[in-house]
Amino acid sequence: MTRYAHVQQQLTIIFTFICIHDHIFPQLDLHGWDASYMVERAIITPTNDDVQKLNDIIINQFSGEEHNLLSFDEVEGDTYNLYQQEFLNSIA
Repeated sequence: MTRYAHVQQQLTIIFTFICIHDHIFPQLDLHGWDASYMVERAIITPTNDDVQKLNDIIINQFSGEEHNLLSFDEVEGDTYNLYQQEFLNSIA
């Protein structure tokens, strides 16, 4: 038997973003580089705008300089498609 959860159209969020962050990621400063700590937690939001706000709050908790890492899904000038996208993703 399939069970469904009914959710009201408009939800009132009681916690602020910071309270949510502190509840889901307690002591982030001590565990931020621990992969098992990070993959056991998730925050699901209804909009991309909320995701961006939460990302900004959480990323600002990390010490050190910010680095942007870039990746490519294709090799420029690869007219014979020698480098498949799966291979390129595996080496990134």
